[in-house]
Amino acid sequence: MTRIKYTSLDYETLIQRLREGFREPITVPLRHHHHLPHSENRGSLILMPCWDSEGFGVKLISLMPDNAAKGLPSIQGTYLLFDGETGTPVAAADAAALTLRRTAAASAVAASYLARTARVY
Repeated sequence: MTRIKYTSLDYETLIQRLREGFREPITVPLRHHHHLPHSENRGSLILMPCWDSEGFGVKLISLMPDNAAKGLPSIQGTYLLFDGETGTPVAAADAAALTLRRTAAASAVAASYLARTARVY
C-alpha cells in the first residue's frame, strides 16, 4: 500500500485531476455518522464511502470534541483507497491534508467556471 504525500502534488496538477474527476460518474452515498456511547469524549465515528468504475474508498473520521482540552485535534482521520477488482488496499492518506487540498482545488475549479473573463483595458 502506498502512503500518499499530498503536499508533494502541485496544485496545478491537483486542480486538473479534480476537474477531470468531476466529469466521471462517481457514487457518493450519504455519510454514516455513529455516536460512540462508551466514549467519555462524546465522540463520533464518521464514514464517508465513494466508488467509481476503477476502485472504492472511504474517509474514516473521528470527531472527539473534548480533545482540545488534551492538546489534541478534535477531528482526525484517514482516507483508504482500494482496488475495485481485488479489494486490495492501494493507498492511505491523512484525511485532514486531503480535505484541505481538495477544498482548495475544488474552489479553483468552481472559480474557473463562475468567474467573469478578465477584461484588458
